[in-house]
Amino acid sequence: MLGEVQAVTAQIEQSLAAQARVAQNINILTELGVPHEQAQKMIERTEAAIKHNVEVSDPLPRGLYGLMICMFMPLGAYVFGLMGTAILSMAANANKRRFSQLRLSVYQKIAAIIAALLVPTVGMLINYCFGVELSLLQIAGLWVTVALTTFISVQLSGIFMRFIGDAGTFLNVALLLVQIISSGAILEREQMLGFFSIISVISPMYYAVAAMKNFLFGQGVWSFTLVLALMAVILAVIDLICAHVQDYRKKRYCEQG
Repeated sequence: MLGEVQAVTAQIEQSLAAQARVAQNINILTELGVPHEQAQKMIERTEAAIKHNVEVSDPLPRGLYGLMICMFMPLGAYVFGLMGTAILSMAANANKRRFSQLRLSVYQKIAAIIAALLVPTVGMLINYCFGVELSLLQIAGLWVTVALTTFISVQLSGIFMRFIGDAGTFLNVALLLVQIISSGAILEREQMLGFFSIISVISPMYYAVAAMKNFLFGQGVWSFTLVLALMAVILAVIDLICAHVQDYRKKRYCEQG
């Protein structure tokens, strides 16, 4: 994104310099009685004065670290959520005759909350062991972001596996790959292809990466994390509704049978 801004400002600079050459043409100045050499120097000084000055605020560090570190932690949390969902799905299938789908969904959310509390804690401890110095705002922001990403991963993956069973695992992996491309870790939304640009609008990974960039290298604004929190609530409610509908349909089927 920064490269695009610099390219645009360079084009504007060239355009302004061209306008200066037209507006202060040597012939016009000489007709006004200005010596040719003096007119040439005036135009050169005018062109030299037109220079772009882009001030970069909150720059990312150079190299792969600056581009990818913001994706590694959300990606790890999301993959952990996928594996946790597979385990919870097997446990739910083993107990579906003992408990209702709604109760199993509640148990799943309790397990997801526990995982969401543990995963970022482990991540912060790893950072501490490697001597990474973070402020309290950064620690809080990263912790909440990773926790929400873990919870969202479990909820979103669980919804697909609820309807299509084990085949939902393949769909979840494909969805994860699409989210990685549209995460904004390397390409900004404006640079993505149309499909991935649209997906980024509703992709939890995009907002998790944006929140990571914000807390690590930006001003520490919580707007992206709040979007993740809203997604977590919406997905949890959708999963509860789906579980209730499954129980209702099962009850009606038993009554008719």
